[in-house]
Amino acid sequence: MRHLGLIRKVVVCQKIDLERRSFKLDHGSAQPDEDEKERILGAAKDSFKDGDKKDWHITSNVKYYICDEMIETNFRKTSPFGTWGHCYFDLRQVLGCGALPHSLQEIGKQLRRQTWE
Repeated sequence: MRHLGLIRKVVVCQKIDLERRSFKLDHGSAQPDEDEKERILGAAKDSFKDGDKKDWHITSNVKYYICDEMIETNFRKTSPFGTWGHCYFDLRQVLGCGALPHSLQEIGKQLRRQTWE
């Protein structure tokens, strides 16, 4: 994991139309504001930068996790091969503390000293 952020909102898009610059939200999805809409459209557009080579176009059935701030960290995976699906961590357990530090920067700093398999 190279970046860390506090999720403020989850926007679930059923379909994004890049030509019309519009999207259809999933029922129950959070409503994005204008800045968040632009960020989502930009991310979807960027997924096509290398033509069809990436094979990860993010224009249908995608959850966008909206964070106010992202910081760099380096929480390294030590076992071979990639991950299958999603990985979730209880950061209190990873960092060996009862309560997380209040600062996102401090959490990122502490994660740089940890690894996972």
